[in-house]
Amino acid sequence: MALQRWQCCISIIWMLPKARISFFPAILFILFSLLQVPSATPTSLKGQKAVFRHSNITNEYGTLSPGTKIPSLQAFTLCVDIRLKEMSANGVAVFTYNTDKQTKPSSLKHELSIMVESKHIVIWLFRKSISVEKILPLHTWHSLCLTWNSQRHTARIYVNGTLEGDKKTGKKILGQNGSLVLGRRHRRLADRLQVDLEMAFVGELYLFRLWDHEKSSQSIANLNCEDGNIITWDRQQWAFNGTILEDDTTLACSVDSTDSMNATVTTNTTTSITTDVESTTTPSENITGNNTDNQTLSMMTVPPNSKGTENVIFKNFEKY
Repeated sequence: MALQRWQCCISIIWMLPKARISFFPAILFILFSLLQVPSATPTSLKGQKAVFRHSNITNEYGTLSPGTKIPSLQAFTLCVDIRLKEMSANGVAVFTYNTDKQTKPSSLKHELSIMVESKHIVIWLFRKSISVEKILPLHTWHSLCLTWNSQRHTARIYVNGTLEGDKKTGKKILGQNGSLVLGRRHRRLADRLQVDLEMAFVGELYLFRLWDHEKSSQSIANLNCEDGNIITWDRQQWAFNGTILEDDTTLACSVDSTDSMNATVTTNTTTSITTDVESTTTPSENITGNNTDNQTLSMMTVPPNSKGTENVIFKNFEKY
């Protein structure tokens, strides 16, 4: 019996090195397999631009995706990069944001918008226009930023990081839960959203971002690739009609761009009203935005009509 136990022990000892030899490759194979598992598909649109090729196609535009909403804001910073290819006689609409339904279809006064005319940048803010004399050469990328603060009652427009103009606006608040359209003007009617071709944008649009505070001139000059904390250039927040998204590795914040190596990307997702211009206190009076619909606006497109407009029907649209 003792001899049998001894032989058994010798057999086990003799087998251990072989077990280790056969086990080690298995561990390496498992680790290698884990390393080969592809990471989650990034949702960032940095490296992709929206290309608007035609001025006579209504269903070539971008909108906020269902569930993406803009809250009421007492201050904000909005930036977008554009490269114009054509300039119509009436100018072009970079984007339009509307909150109130239009009782008169002919009315096109926007809650917020940036437009470009031959020698002017035209800002719509609280349904009033602000004109800044600035020529934007065609076929060249330009970064446009608009800041606003209700406590200083001032809107400021920056072009390529340089302050080009400011305007007193009065003490207001940006309306919430509106409809935002890239590259086209639109009307928010009682039961639908209507996109038209007047002042249609032809060119490239990139890196639309919105923050809930007013950034300083220095921050605008050094903005780089920072994400907006309300709206940023991400496929989860945007929906595009038509085949307008196009890859471009030469874009400023593309993954393959050297600029992105030095970019500071923030992930702040708070919605508190702050400003990095100067510290301010919240007004004692109660400021409320438009009592707009809190439901997700599920949209369905229909063919354009004879007047060069496209209707987007709002399902679950409630009176606000």
